Amino acid sequence: MHGIKSADNKINSTNAYNDNNVGPDETRVNQILITLRNILSDKYFIASPKMSALLSYVVNEIVTGNSDRIKGYSVAIDALGKPSSFDPQNDPSVRVLANRLRASLQNYNAMNPEQALFIKMYRVSYVPHFIDRSGDKVQYDIDDEQPNPSAFQKPTLTAVSFNTQHSQPRSYLLELI
Repeated sequence: MHGIKSADNKINSTNAYNDNNVGPDETRVNQILITLRNILSDKYFIASPKMSALLSYVVNEIVTGNSDRIKGYSVAIDALGKPSSFDPQNDPSVRVLANRLRASLQNYNAMNPEQALFIKMYRVSYVPHFIDRSGDKVQYDIDDEQPNPSAFQKPTLTAVSFNTQHSQPRSYLLELI
């Protein structure tokens, strides 16, 4: 058994998994929890208890084998203490916080390139992904799927100029952030 304190000082236990491709082995779980602890001890995360609670919750759900539970509603209720009447469709607070967390993780990872494991969250999900220093994704769950790369491509917009001085309209490709 492993345990780590979340942002609200609750101890979350995690099960050690075996090597049968069921989930992370004990070494991977330890790496994940050490990485989480290091991130949570960063001054930016200390100053953002809700963001730390969100990160703690999603990582602990992964290492306990509950990745299927990571949804906007469960994050709001279980991690952020929202009332059971919370409606994720009408209240964007979890999505906004998750976007802040994604940006903060990206910044943390950039500022700490020496770490053995990186935690990343993609835009379309609250499920964290663990990537080792070589860039390989760490398999942590039997249901773990590679995100669809096309879902993460930046959208493009084509603007066509209708300037009458040119015989052909000009196209400009814009990359949106």
